[in-house]
Amino acid sequence: LVSDSHLETYGPGELVMREGDEGDSLFLVLSGLVSVWKQVEDGRVLPVADLGEGQVFGEMTLFLDAPRSASVRATHECQLLRVDRGAISALLESKPQLLESFAALVAKRQAELESLSQQAGHEGARDLLQVMRRLLIGALGGKLSG
Repeated sequence: LVSDSHLETYGPGELVMREGDEGDSLFLVLSGLVSVWKQVEDGRVLPVADLGEGQVFGEMTLFLDAPRSASVRATHECQLLRVDRGAISALLESKPQLLESFAALVAKRQAELESLSQQAGHEGARDLLQVMRRLLIGALGGKLSG
């Protein structure tokens, strides 16, 4: 696996991947720390996770052939092992039981992102309600209770 992969180094603040980009690889954090964040429908950017040594990201794009679902930035200098689809395919040929582990990870990450989007939707609705109350209370002379 390592021989078919690429070692990459990122400095603090450097973008590793951007949400919406195409991709065919996942990353293993060898050292350092990265932050994962997602833009939600109302335009806000929400933190998803901080990942450190031994953790992976980018698996959803690799296994689902979908655009990147979140952006990742190095928060400290880090070394990442970029593993392309071909290397993963070869690994899964020799260890097919790993596919179940990857499937569980993809399902978990999908659920986390869905939960984050739902939470952001509820927060956005509450914020909108507060703005509407402020505007309407002024227009109605304070007669709208909340």
